[in-house]
Amino acid sequence: IISDILDFSKIEAGKLSLDYAPLNIRETVEETLTLLAPSAHKKAIELIPVVYSNVPAKIVCDQMRIKQILTNIVSNAIKYTEHGSVIVRVKVEKQSSNQATICFSVTDTGIGMSQQQQDRLFNAFKQVHTDIKYKANGTGLGLVICRKLIEQMKGTIELESATGKGSSFWFTLTVDKVAEVPATETKHAFSDLHILLYEQHPIATLAIMDILRAWKIRVTCINHSSELATSLDDAIVQNDIFDMVLIGTNQPQKQFIQEIVTTVTQKVNSKVGILINSTDLTSHNNVLNMGADLCLAKPVNYKKLYNALAKFFAAKKQTPTKMHRLLVLAVDDNYANLKLVTALLKSMQLDVTAVSSGLQAIESAQQNKYDLILMDLQMPDMDGIAATIAIRRLAGYRDTPVIALTAYVAPENQSAMSVAGIDDCISKPISEHDLQAIVYKWTQAGFDKTIESPKVDLNDELTQMLLASLPQDIDDIKLAYAEGNFKKLHDLVHRLHGGCCYCDVPQLKNITKNLEKLLLSKVTPDMLKGGVESLVTEAAKYYL
Repeated sequence: IISDILDFSKIEAGKLSLDYAPLNIRETVEETLTLLAPSAHKKAIELIPVVYSNVPAKIVCDQMRIKQILTNIVSNAIKYTEHGSVIVRVKVEKQSSNQATICFSVTDTGIGMSQQQQDRLFNAFKQVHTDIKYKANGTGLGLVICRKLIEQMKGTIELESATGKGSSFWFTLTVDKVAEVPATETKHAFSDLHILLYEQHPIATLAIMDILRAWKIRVTCINHSSELATSLDDAIVQNDIFDMVLIGTNQPQKQFIQEIVTTVTQKVNSKVGILINSTDLTSHNNVLNMGADLCLAKPVNYKKLYNALAKFFAAKKQTPTKMHRLLVLAVDDNYANLKLVTALLKSMQLDVTAVSSGLQAIESAQQNKYDLILMDLQMPDMDGIAATIAIRRLAGYRDTPVIALTAYVAPENQSAMSVAGIDDCISKPISEHDLQAIVYKWTQAGFDKTIESPKVDLNDELTQMLLASLPQDIDDIKLAYAEGNFKKLHDLVHRLHGGCCYCDVPQLKNITKNLEKLLLSKVTPDMLKGGVESLVTEAAKYYL
């Protein structure tokens, strides 16, 4: 609400400036819809992006404002739609060698609006729907701001709607195109693939089919589950077996998915991919446990689908007997944390390189190409943010997922993490389930649930390690406090707290946790004295 009012005030005063820069249209749309997808999933609404093939890959515009406009219109569409779909289309109306007029449209199957409501739609602080369930959390400024932003970009916004028949908004902008490097004629990695696509929604079918065909994949479409067995039998007769059966479903039922997996595996040796209306990672893992090879959330993300298919098929012709195992770089200055994370990742059948500092992480990234990086934030000498910035500058690491490992993210670090290129965060102490979920989220790697967890075997070892190092740790903590070196003191307490998280020392764990919070709040030395003394006294119980 505050953001809306500030934007409105800036626009009215003529002080809102636009930040023009190159942007990727598809990525901009998909990133916006990914954030809005959970609200659509809750209502079982199909949220579908359709980016037409002649739309230029990159244009010059203000990405933040394009996202703001799309977010407002799409979130309204979801809000006022109880069932059906919200479709976002991007198409070219006209273009020249250096410019394009692009139309963004959002069409829903919601409650719609009367002409009288439409006439009031772009008035400030007015909400056209009076039903109490639609009025919460609104300012009546969103569409006003959208119209003014579009007008400032020399564009127009229009709508069509009727009560009970849904609404369609569209805005049109003329923008500069970013010159593309001509593609060399090479054989596409997926050009030999044949995929059977099952999707009931016709627009969703077209959207997914366009993506697959852009990668030179042959696609056979069916729109009813009863056609699956027949299509597989026909493929066997014609000796043209599908490489993957890709299933799009709105409300996945366990029986439905298991029947599909069973049907495919009994008839052919094809991979099974499931596209579901859910971002819940537990649901995704459940689908994988039912026997599917791949599970992705709708709306389909171009890059994630590409990477998922590449996992199975990119090297299919060159190295048919050897699949690429994910290579993960784990970075943490706490030996206990690092040992546990490494053991958990290896239990997932991943190849792991473990290092204990930011500098070692950079050196290792220079020598190897990692598929995923787990980065501790708080480390001495070079923290995880600085290390990530340096790794992002290396060739091949622009899009590599980097996940922060941390017990606490200070508010001032959140924007720094984003700027550095840290994609996500997992909290310490690390749970096996959360680690599996976040690795799957960013790599689509499935895991064998029959492999026994290594945690039990590690407990005694980690406890013995903690007790053996405790006397020296306490001496270092007392010295750092006596010297007034509170940066070093925080690093030592932070590391000790990390070690306590995986051992049966609850009182010591709580004391280190509380002392670390005091250090982060930058209190006076006198205020720290009690916490340090409590830590020393409690630790002495374990080694005196």
